[in-house]
Amino acid sequence: MTKDISTAEPGLFQQVFYGTKPDDPKLYTRAASYYFPNSPRTFNILKIPVHAVVVQAISSPVANAVGVLSNVTADVTYYIYPNGKIYVHSVLQVAAAQTASEWRCATLGLSDPTSGDPYSGPDSTGWIRSSTTQNPYSSVSAPESYIFAYWRASTTPAPYTNFTKASVLLVPRPGNPNQGQQGRHNWGGWKRWYYGNVSLNLSARTEPGPGLPDTTRHSGEFRASEYQQQCRGEPHCPGVLRRSDATACARPRRHSPPRAASSMFH
Repeated sequence: MTKDISTAEPGLFQQVFYGTKPDDPKLYTRAASYYFPNSPRTFNILKIPVHAVVVQAISSPVANAVGVLSNVTADVTYYIYPNGKIYVHSVLQVAAAQTASEWRCATLGLSDPTSGDPYSGPDSTGWIRSSTTQNPYSSVSAPESYIFAYWRASTTPAPYTNFTKASVLLVPRPGNPNQGQQGRHNWGGWKRWYYGNVSLNLSARTEPGPGLPDTTRHSGEFRASEYQQQCRGEPHCPGVLRRSDATACARPRRHSPPRAASSMFH
């Protein structure tokens, strides 16, 4: 297998950290195994029930060739349904105390050859990033209940008119800790569409250990969050979502399909 040394970071569920050492590490990059082959990471198939596949990815954020934020570990479980619906359960945990000036807790990484300047206006070509109230998205001061992106061929010039035919929707569970609000970030060839703009401060807790009262067990603080996603193989604008469905996310039993996953999107 050829190892990819690029710094590409596509993904349906990405996390990014700022103000850490190293700075600006990403949870997933194609080059992670090339630069840091010994950094622990696992990918497990937990269960293949009748209606979904359940997989788990565990790793630490990597800043390209610079370093690994090994104090932080993310355990992300995906419940993947054949109709394009995905339920995401993410647990971020630290060994020692950890702060980040900004944590982008849920990021869509979108490859887009039409993307240019980092601070452009609303999207007009390629991936069109949109939200609950704006299509395309420009700016909203309050957190939106969901964000989505779709490829708009009608305004995308050749040779990228039909670069892809897809759309993706991301809905955070109400009450996710440190959820923050939506934001855009783009540069040449890439677009990000994320929830973040919020700091992170996790402690290294010391708790009573099992057995003798004078023993202790060190357990780093964690953040658990949940999301629903909908992926389609066509440039579908999911503006017909029932907003009541966006609050129907329920916590699943461990390794079991979430009850609300089949009814959340329409």
